[in-house]
Amino acid sequence: MLQTRVLSLLHLENMGSKKLRRVGLSQELCDRLNRHQIVTCQDFLCLSPLELMKVTGLSYRGVHELLCMVSRACAPQMQTAYGLKMQTSASLSPVFLATTLPALDEALHGGVACGSLTEITGPPGCGKTQFCIMMSILATLPTNMGGLEGGVIYIDTESAFSAERLVEIAESRFPRYFNTEEKLLLTSSKVHLYRELSCDEVLQRIESLEEEIISKGVKLVIIDSVASVVRKEFDTQLQGNLRERSKFLAREAAALKYLAEEFSIPCVISSGNQCSGSQNFGELYIFQQNIYDHRKHENSQRENFTKKYGHCDKIRLAETSDNYSCSRTQKRRN
Repeated sequence: MLQTRVLSLLHLENMGSKKLRRVGLSQELCDRLNRHQIVTCQDFLCLSPLELMKVTGLSYRGVHELLCMVSRACAPQMQTAYGLKMQTSASLSPVFLATTLPALDEALHGGVACGSLTEITGPPGCGKTQFCIMMSILATLPTNMGGLEGGVIYIDTESAFSAERLVEIAESRFPRYFNTEEKLLLTSSKVHLYRELSCDEVLQRIESLEEEIISKGVKLVIIDSVASVVRKEFDTQLQGNLRERSKFLAREAAALKYLAEEFSIPCVISSGNQCSGSQNFGELYIFQQNIYDHRKHENSQRENFTKKYGHCDKIRLAETSDNYSCSRTQKRRN
């Protein structure tokens, strides 16, 4: 019950981040409010009617009408289960973004799911960044090639992204398509890179993505890696840090899930671990605590992919020296 209430509050906070110029206010009024650092619905609704009268120069009645307009714009709409089902059925958006790796796509029943959050995890050097770069290329491809024909927002927290590597992967995987410099330039221009090196910067970037997703036609959001900034800033050995870390991750996950569901796009997060086989298995999964290790670690295996939903089983894909294997585990009941 408490978790549901927290997620609901986080969803409302995401709705409050909507820009005022998307609400229907006049450009002149938006400019006047912007001069007072009133940019979002949340900024506007946190002020008293008297403060708004002073800023806008309107009467009490005029301010009251504005408050009603802004409140209606950011309030979540009621929707029936049947309506949601029909909306999903009628949607023309792709259900999956295929990884073009046959074993992986088979294990994930089609690829990385659109409208959900997918986490990739594993030790350093196992290929997480390369996988993220490859997915960014796939998202820019035409739909007749299995792509999403859209832009990509790539948030890099380790300065690991390489434009040269992106071009190399594109030419190697799709030599017939990327046979001209124009196509390479077109694909690379659709990948929008942001380097955010702290938890606050990452969170601020995520919470401001809604407008960019619309304006840039973004079809994929990647964060590589969320674990880097979290482990750098939150030492779990110190009292209170574990609670703050969990609070940050919950807020970040809620914001990403909102974006994924609202725009029916996949969000991919990588989270490397520094562990050997003796470390707590739960540390592999940055967005989930206390995962039960149903099998022993073996030197020949490295947990590499996990796809997680808040309402269903967990799907884990283990990378071995020969191939991929997938296992599904039920959520534990307390």
